[in-house]
Amino acid sequence: MSKTKQSVTFALLLPVFCLLTAGVLYYPQEMSVGISHGINYSLAVLLPSLFPFMFLVSFASASGIADVIGNRISDFTNRVLSLPGDASVTVVLSLIGGYPVGAVGISELLRKKRITCAQARRMLLFCVNPGPAFLINTIGITLLHDQRIGLVLLCANTISALIIGVVSGVFSKEPQGETKFPTAAIIDRNIPDAVVTAVKSSCGGCVSLCSFVVLFSGFSQVLLSIIPFGSDLYKVLLQAFLEATDGASALCEMRLPIYVIAAAAAWGGVCVHLQVMAAVPEIKVMSAWFVLGRLTMAFLSAGVTYLICRYVCPDVEVFSNISETAAAASSLAPNGSIMLLVCCIMFLIFIMPCYSDN
Repeated sequence: MSKTKQSVTFALLLPVFCLLTAGVLYYPQEMSVGISHGINYSLAVLLPSLFPFMFLVSFASASGIADVIGNRISDFTNRVLSLPGDASVTVVLSLIGGYPVGAVGISELLRKKRITCAQARRMLLFCVNPGPAFLINTIGITLLHDQRIGLVLLCANTISALIIGVVSGVFSKEPQGETKFPTAAIIDRNIPDAVVTAVKSSCGGCVSLCSFVVLFSGFSQVLLSIIPFGSDLYKVLLQAFLEATDGASALCEMRLPIYVIAAAAAWGGVCVHLQVMAAVPEIKVMSAWFVLGRLTMAFLSAGVTYLICRYVCPDVEVFSNISETAAAASSLAPNGSIMLLVCCIMFLIFIMPCYSDN
């Protein structure tokens, strides 16, 4: 980094640091309340909903299941997303593992020189996603007491990520690279070792995520005390801007439209962005390109959520302040829609290699 950039960075960070330090010293009670809220929220909501999914994702990676699936869809990744087949595992895990998983996978691909820095920056546009654990368990079941809302949010986020991946791949001029997956249909791994590795990895991931939530929960309370707000809505939006889990909880408490919650979950919050920065130190994450990608993801996810609730699942309760006369019950019920999506994914996974062999 040049001296000029260092000076600019220091000039921007110093006022923020002084403001937060003064806030912590002047508002110690608010800081304590925020920290306590973050701890209670992590223990009561995050850990019960995230830990099982994070274990399954870690086990899939450690046991080799993820490699087998990635080998099956490598052609799809290569042709549709314009990425090396090796990146298919990271793409899949980013959709089912939650925010930091995709960034960690991208960093691993960079370390092994399976992708270029340009491809890594492009993958960050659609591989930083909230997983089913957060969307279905935390938001849908725990916060809103409706699993269907979580399923709608998951479908909207997956569709939005794929749209960005396909569109960015169309304009990409990077070489796709060579697939280096093992050719064996079943990878011989020690299952007990995979279980132990998955438990350690999922525990570490949960502790790291909860630590960020606790930290940002404390500082957000200080900021809410320092900055004068004319409405509670602005406070909630600031919480969602800084941290996704605490922000989603506040948005749900205010009974805001479901597409606003979808946008906040897709945005991820500054907390997630810092985790991505730490996971991928090889490239400049906090660039205008990355922020624009997160904003695009948020708007796309909100739009797709609205369309699903309007035309596919009109019987899903999306809060009274945007309620309209419900259309007639659609034959595309939530469960049927999810099963149709799963069948399409399985078709792509297991049928495309057959065509490639021919």
